[in-house]
Amino acid sequence: MYRFLTQGILPADNDQSSKVQISAQDYSICNNVLYKWFQKRVRVDNGEKWIKQLCLPQALREDALSSYHDSFVGGAHLGIERVYHALSLKYFWPKMHQSIENYIRSCDRCQRIKRDTKGKKPPFNPLPVDTTFERWHMDFLKLSKTNEGYSSVLLLVDSFSKWSEAFPMKTQEASEVANVLFREIISRYGAMKCLVTDLGRNFVSNLVNALCEMLNITRHHTSSYHPQTNGLVERTNSTLIQAVRAYSDKDQNNWPNKLPGILMAFRNSPSTQSTEYSPFSMVFGKEMNLPFDASVLPKDNLSKDAKHHLEEIISNLKITQDLAAQNIKLKQAKMKERYV
Repeated sequence: MYRFLTQGILPADNDQSSKVQISAQDYSICNNVLYKWFQKRVRVDNGEKWIKQLCLPQALREDALSSYHDSFVGGAHLGIERVYHALSLKYFWPKMHQSIENYIRSCDRCQRIKRDTKGKKPPFNPLPVDTTFERWHMDFLKLSKTNEGYSSVLLLVDSFSKWSEAFPMKTQEASEVANVLFREIISRYGAMKCLVTDLGRNFVSNLVNALCEMLNITRHHTSSYHPQTNGLVERTNSTLIQAVRAYSDKDQNNWPNKLPGILMAFRNSPSTQSTEYSPFSMVFGKEMNLPFDASVLPKDNLSKDAKHHLEEIISNLKITQDLAAQNIKLKQAKMKERYV
């Protein structure tokens, strides 16, 4: 394709020559670099932007797969579809999905730690669609005790963007929960409208209730009989514990040091089950750069004034969040059909 676009040279094989000419409209050359133009297949009629994918040469593909799947910084051993969607936001190569599938299926750590969930229905109990940081889901995840005394993770997930925060905890006392909730979540993202938790004593304590009452935060508790309402954080718990096991299978004492890199992967990966966008793009209006991206992707040499840059970010955020909200509703409707 590069030779055809730059020199007009076609393959000698007639079939290959026809394919190149037909698909040439999807490619462009910029600063001597080959790109493919790609648009997400969405089921809503809206202003979905075209994505400019760098055509990655063979020599760099394994590095890309390693960075997006098993790197300590932004990998987290996520599944095939999440890795594919994250990579396809920036890169393209022939039979890309197949090569990602082959790579992950041959990952020894994934095969040892991941449970087979194929064919299992996720719980269906959808909550109303909100906007970013309006409703958070909170839960504890118990892990092995470290030498420093950390024994659990306090996990919080934003219902709309799927943005995740995880904090290593030495205790599950209500005072510690209230302190982290205010210091790390409310002071950074603002007071949420609703907080969803189970009925654990650390979550229903007078201290946590007083903090929520003072900030006008509505509480939503899930019972042991109906835990599906907090399914969002439960699914993240499951993925998080698999990632921790993948990186800490030989040394269970170092899992707190792995959390930032795992969270980076979670925030960079599109939510294939609901929004179809990455949490990072839904919060910041642009895609996250992993270390591999910073070393491979050409820099944008076009100068932008501050006002134009701000307008572009606001426009991107509005389009992304509007489409994400519609995608959530469509996924909920589709899921509802499975339970009828």
